[in-house]
Amino acid sequence: MGELSFSRLLCYRARPAGGGGKDMRDHELYTTILGLQAPWTVERVEVDLPGKAVHVWLGRTDDTPAPCPECQAACPIYDHREREWRHLDTCQLQTRLHARVPRVQCPTHGVVQSAVPWATPARSSRCCSSGSLSTGCRRPR
Repeated sequence: MGELSFSRLLCYRARPAGGGGKDMRDHELYTTILGLQAPWTVERVEVDLPGKAVHVWLGRTDDTPAPCPECQAACPIYDHREREWRHLDTCQLQTRLHARVPRVQCPTHGVVQSAVPWATPARSSRCCSSGSLSTGCRRPR
């Protein structure tokens, strides 16, 4: 059997739950894994085999107002900050998320960083305790 590179593995043809005939690619895979919804999207995915990591770049599709993390009021975007997060491993490779996160100008709270859906306390409490997607949410022994 020939060697299968990890980048080829991420571009596999998987059938979504429920049958359907649509192929799933790396962008759709990480959109599903992260539970992303508009305005957030996966912009690109790169596999770094020597560095044992998968890098996923996320972006907002528009510059529409974003909620203040304190009061949830829709506020204009003030600027953006580059951020990186470590997510659950993908097939024993570190998953690194990269995004330009908007800071908003809230009339009550000033300039604050907008919350992102993949880094909220509620989201992290639903993650697997094993720290790896490839182990299927089992506790390590």
